[in-house]
Amino acid sequence: MRDALRRLASETTGDPRSSPASVPKPDRQKAISTLNALARAWPELRWPADGPISRVYRGDGGETQLAVQVIARQAVELLTGPDRDHLRPCLAPNRLLFFSDSHARREWCSPVCGNRARVARHYRRHHTSGVPLR
Repeated sequence: MRDALRRLASETTGDPRSSPASVPKPDRQKAISTLNALARAWPELRWPADGPISRVYRGDGGETQLAVQVIARQAVELLTGPDRDHLRPCLAPNRLLFFSDSHARREWCSPVCGNRARVARHYRRHHTSGVPLR
């Protein structure tokens, strides 16, 4: 599922990063089929007489299968819903993650990734010839 999600998120976002050779990249139709086959969870309404209204998910199989089914269903909802336009690739070096942005100019999934990217950029600027600039 991870490879299928990565493939579909990459296409959705127009991901400019090149994937390492070690990362499998299923074709688009196989990724879609994988996600659809796993998205078997469905929401149910819970409204106890003495408690708040809530939603729970049901699915086939045990707890582990339900967790996978819920993640796949939520991925389908993300890729087909209004939040799709907020999905972004993390542009920090050596990252393969995606995130939902809160600001259109955000480039990294977390402040830690942003700091790593700035440090790497600084290092490249000052150490390109192999000798530190002073």
